[in-house]
Amino acid sequence: MHGTRGGLVAGGLFVLPGVVAIMGLSWVYALYGNVGFVAGLFFGLKAAVLAIVLQAVIRIGKRALKGSVMVGLAAAAFVAIFFLDVPFPVIVLTAGVIGYLGGRAGLPQFKVGGHGAAARSSRVPSYWTTTSSPRSGPRPGTRWGCC
Repeated sequence: MHGTRGGLVAGGLFVLPGVVAIMGLSWVYALYGNVGFVAGLFFGLKAAVLAIVLQAVIRIGKRALKGSVMVGLAAAAFVAIFFLDVPFPVIVLTAGVIGYLGGRAGLPQFKVGGHGAAARSSRVPSYWTTTSSPRSGPRPGTRWGCC
């Protein structure tokens, strides 16, 4: 199975063991009330999940946060959402505006890299700079003559 059906089956089978384990532990906890063994198991699971999430955040942060400005912006977003209860859409919109303004100002801290071959080359593709007719020139109001 490939495509959407295969993805759904793989995702379901990935989640299924955890769901079964948590449902079983929840059932025992609900049935017998305060079971020290189950409470300890849940406490251990919380620590394990925290460690996994923290490791993922560090790995993604090392790849995504290039420079002290980006780390500072991420730290400010964390403080805003965790301590100041700023709504998530406001944080995303603010970060987007800061990134846009930093990019428009030409600050090197906001320079983004390409992906794949584009990351190794700073050349602009020729189809961005050429038009359909050699005599027509760029269309009015376009940046590279194509958009």
